[in-house]
Amino acid sequence: MEPTLFRGVGLIMVTHFYTASSLGGFIATPEHSLEWLFMQDFDTDGPMAYPAFIEQIGALVMGGSTYEWLLAHQENWEYAQPTFVFTHREPPVPAGADGRIVSGDVAEVFKEEGRPLLPRSLQLELVDTARNRDFVCARYRMARRTET
Repeated sequence: MEPTLFRGVGLIMVTHFYTASSLGGFIATPEHSLEWLFMQDFDTDGPMAYPAFIEQIGALVMGGSTYEWLLAHQENWEYAQPTFVFTHREPPVPAGADGRIVSGDVAEVFKEEGRPLLPRSLQLELVDTARNRDFVCARYRMARRTET
């Protein structure tokens, strides 16, 4: 059997979902802008900050609108990790970046990688909370289900 895309970093793959959202539950404006996020006051070295988080991640998955917004608003591609971009468009991949443009069902693209990221019934356990200036940060983990 051929190794899957994420193999080689350990025996078990863990999926982390890291996002910022407005109180209304939006991660971008109707125009797909993330500018609101970068206008907030936060400490990049503070609790649950993105730079320390991303150093521990082996690969990223993002949508096409987020990817294209990042391309348009960053001087250089900031990620060394492979980045899987789900889109029906054909955006460019920056020189030196490991950008993988994919389309279709996430479950099909990563069919050997286990359970879906957000199954319909979420049983979450709150692990930690912190304040990072303008952000309230929370860390959850999926609670293990007990079979009856």
